[in-house]
Amino acid sequence: MVLSMTLREARERAQLSQERLAAYAWVSVRTIRRIEQGLVVPNMSTRRAIVDALARRLRLPEGERLAIAWPAPARLRQAA
Repeated sequence: MVLSMTLREARERAQLSQERLAAYAWVSVRTIRRIEQGLVVPNMSTRRAIVDALARRLRLPEGERLAIAWPAPARLRQAA
């Protein structure tokens, strides 16, 4: 089973502040904020670090995966 949600939804479900998630994922708070705002799309290593941190915090059952719906960058949303 796949649990799919936005980064902000997952972070809030895990009861984490942006600051705490950034610390758990070893990324900057600025990175978390910019991803949630749709200003950047994280590279694969950053995505993996964030998803791993959230999955640990959410204590997902065996076999359940967390899928984050990364927002499209603002520049792409404006063009549509």
